[in-house]
Amino acid sequence: MQRIRIPSLIAPAVAAAAVLAPQTGLQAAEADFFKGKTATYIVATGAGGGFDFYGRLVAKFMQQNLPGSIFIVRNMPGAGHIVGLNFIYNSKPNGLTLGTFNTAMFLNQILEKKGIKFDMTKMDYLGKLASSYQILMISDKQPYRSIADLKKSGKVLKMATGGPGSGRWIFSKIAENALGLKFQLIPGYDGPDATLAIMRGEIDIMTGSVESNEQTVKQGRGHFIGIFAPKRDKNFPDMPTVRELTTDEDSLALTRIVEAIGGAWRITGVPPELPKGRLAVMRAAYTKGVLDPAFDKAVKNAKRDVDPAFGEEVDKIVKEAATVTPRVANLLKEAVLSAPKVTMLRHTGKVTQTKRGGRQVFIMFEGKEISAKVSGSRTKVSINGKGGKRKSVKPGMTCTFVYLKLGGEATELVCKN
Repeated sequence: MQRIRIPSLIAPAVAAAAVLAPQTGLQAAEADFFKGKTATYIVATGAGGGFDFYGRLVAKFMQQNLPGSIFIVRNMPGAGHIVGLNFIYNSKPNGLTLGTFNTAMFLNQILEKKGIKFDMTKMDYLGKLASSYQILMISDKQPYRSIADLKKSGKVLKMATGGPGSGRWIFSKIAENALGLKFQLIPGYDGPDATLAIMRGEIDIMTGSVESNEQTVKQGRGHFIGIFAPKRDKNFPDMPTVRELTTDEDSLALTRIVEAIGGAWRITGVPPELPKGRLAVMRAAYTKGVLDPAFDKAVKNAKRDVDPAFGEEVDKIVKEAATVTPRVANLLKEAVLSAPKVTMLRHTGKVTQTKRGGRQVFIMFEGKEISAKVSGSRTKVSINGKGGKRKSVKPGMTCTFVYLKLGGEATELVCKN
């Protein structure tokens, strides 16, 4: 990943000059609107994690740069960010509701997923804080070192993905389409599980981010062979971009969708139809906060990175990516709907222990202790026939894991006392 520190950026320097320019009477009036007001910053995930960290930091500096205002952070997890984004989108457009969510939500919009009550092309954005571009990484146990090598071989490699329809699944199908390859998609690999599976030799190839896998490459246990980014990564200049290898417009459009997700990470959005003057004031407060040395210090102390962009630049990235032709939308839908039926494992036993508030549950099955991960948004939890929370699962209960593999994330956790 290209790690860019704030002081080295030219664009933010220009933005800073604009922020520090004298306010007009209209701008001053819009800034005065926030005095004595409470604004709610929605984080579309639970507490903890990257979205929560960046969201709380942005809220803190927004409050600092809008004198007299109070910013509170409200975590609103559910349905993989859909609940939080629905709330932001449908709030009154007065500047008192804003928030952060997964940029990949526009994939669900294009796919017309049930429960969507937003249109990201109609929203405005204060900015984004990070980049996290997707790569293709191949195992060192395979002899191929480039897309060309793989295409020439005709080999169908085992590709690690999440469940059918997940981000990893969609990225893998787009890679197939754009590069003229065919993979055997192996579901059940979420987060770092895929990287570990490559090291164990369970799978041959995977998608993921540069920053999460560069250590594997440096250790010689995997090789980057392509990146969904508008330009090559400066730390891996020999790795081509997928767009360099894409020959037709439809595939290029799909590729740009994945690029946009990676390029506009940790965004902050506001509801549609926010008055332009108030939007300008909020963008100025956001930009001034992100460019504050204290902001950069907080990010560094948390051992995180920033790659910021502001206002209309982020508007353009999101709106161009989310506005696709019907043909491209159908290609994306085919990538999801082409998912084959997957046989789920069902293991039942007495709960022996739980960890981290029910995020991991252990049961005894056939004389062995096994575990499943439990997501707060993706896992359906029921207790005694009623909907429940993972934190309510206790030792002694009898639970059934419904999942793709041992130790994987459960799609369902069915428990009874």
